[in-house]
Amino acid sequence: MKRFWIGSQDWKHTLFVHYRIPVELLRPHVPDELTIEEYDGSAWIGIVSFEAAENKIRLASGISVVPSFLELNVRTYVNYEAERGVYFLTMDANSLTAVKGARWLTSLPYYEAIMNIRTFENGCDFTSIRKGKEKDSAVFTVSAASRDAVYPAVQYPLTEFLMERYALFTTNKGELYKGPIEHGVWQVKNAEIEVYNNSLFDFIDGFTPEEPVVHLAETQRTSFYPFEPVQKNQPTE
Repeated sequence: MKRFWIGSQDWKHTLFVHYRIPVELLRPHVPDELTIEEYDGSAWIGIVSFEAAENKIRLASGISVVPSFLELNVRTYVNYEAERGVYFLTMDANSLTAVKGARWLTSLPYYEAIMNIRTFENGCDFTSIRKGKEKDSAVFTVSAASRDAVYPAVQYPLTEFLMERYALFTTNKGELYKGPIEHGVWQVKNAEIEVYNNSLFDFIDGFTPEEPVVHLAETQRTSFYPFEPVQKNQPTE
């Protein structure tokens, strides 16, 4: 059962970039306890970039405690005992405070990066360059735009599959944890994209991304609940 929320933030200028990927390429990077979900005959890997604004902590009387920052994550779609969720493969942010805080509180795979966003009426340009040793660096540079109408993600099976997720899964010292989240139905529009650089998938041997499915989204308020260890079902006698 979910307890009280511990934090919230607004996701602004959100860009979803999704690719089909064979399950066997993802399997070494996802805990065995999690089932990798498929849609239309394949697993999916997503790049999601956004501005995290109004970052609030409940114990701080709901006031903003971290200035707005940019974030980018690489994720895939999983379930555990029929509960659907998201598993993050990598997460980047341009706030060292956010990176250290998230790693300490959740063990999510955050890295510090140099990021920039330029927004315009129909879309955005987004750049991320991960800091660190050369072998650990990852670059993502894109331009996305749309003139399509906004629609609720639940209107179509694929967007519902990719976006309407209400649990985050992570591991800590070999144990699986779940973090419930809450947000309204995503309001999105189909978009076109120009990808200039993308080395975010270099850690996946043998994966060659093909044409992505791209969406831009309206501002979304998201609330986070405490991570809790996943309890496996007890065997029946």
